[in-house]
Amino acid sequence: MLPVAASASPALQEIEDDEGAAVTLHAGDLVAPARDLPELRWRGAMEGGEGTRSGAMVEFRRSQSGGVYFGFRQDFAPPLRVPTARWICEHLRLRAELATSCERTLWRARSRDGAVVAWLAHASGETPVAVVRQGRLTTVNVADVTSGRIIELPTATLLLLTSRGASADGKLSGSSLVPIRISGGALARLQAIPLDRVDARDDARVQSRLVTGEVRGDVVRVVGTARAVARADGRELESKAIDETYRLADLPAEH
Repeated sequence: MLPVAASASPALQEIEDDEGAAVTLHAGDLVAPARDLPELRWRGAMEGGEGTRSGAMVEFRRSQSGGVYFGFRQDFAPPLRVPTARWICEHLRLRAELATSCERTLWRARSRDGAVVAWLAHASGETPVAVVRQGRLTTVNVADVTSGRIIELPTATLLLLTSRGASADGKLSGSSLVPIRISGGALARLQAIPLDRVDARDDARVQSRLVTGEVRGDVVRVVGTARAVARADGRELESKAIDETYRLADLPAEH
């Protein structure tokens, strides 16, 4: 596996000099390389604004069945041997439908202290997040994970997951950031950071929280608007600006 060494690295879906990054990888992400590619001088949109790169490229996947991306070789450290997707999946207690797809959908990342973290992306319901350190695997459960990234703090390492789910009747949906402490203390889920939310359970009104979350160092800033509208005609009943700041190092463990 190739570990991402850059703090932020553009992953392109097309080899074009102005193609915006489809996703942005972060330090510690692990990818499976396929082949080396010629050089490209690139400028385009990516997380945090605009990025530039110039150099040889590499084709890779985040997981066995994931989409193909193109990145810049300079953003990656030398290849590493890490626990295989098969070994990790064999040691997880998974529902039958997840067990059959685990190897194909597992994402992995590596912390600065050498721990390998693995999770199933885009799986509904509770699934285990695995931490492998010195051949020993431990897990913590998180529901409805869509993506994740390693966050290195001065005294701890976190896996910051995005969780997005909805109720069975579709009347309540939303997402949150779920920090998992993987070093600097016992493995634990920390207090979740709420992101967007739509609540249509009331017969008279629909309440929404429409926000964006930005991670800068050890701080998450959530900005947007909370609104309530009448179900009958869409008339706005309430509106309030949201500007929240969460310091990751201060988040307590969930009980």
